Amino acid sequence: MVVLILTSSSERIDVEEAYRLHVNAYIVKPTSLNTMVEIVGHIQHFWLNASNVLRPTFVSPIIAAAGKLT
Repeated sequence: MVVLILTSSSERIDVEEAYRLHVNAYIVKPTSLNTMVEIVGHIQHFWLNASNVLRPTFVSPIIAAAGKLT
């Protein structure tokens, strides 16, 4: 299972705790909608296209739609 954290916190203690709990990526939400769309596109490209992870049979409609935004 791939676990990504999307949060407003950039506090070091939060980042360290997330990685201690074995998240795959810790992403701080940007303030710009355009940047957020770009980040979601990168997430979609890397985790659903480029990386070699076992794929679930169900992909969230949000992630599926993100691929159509770029």
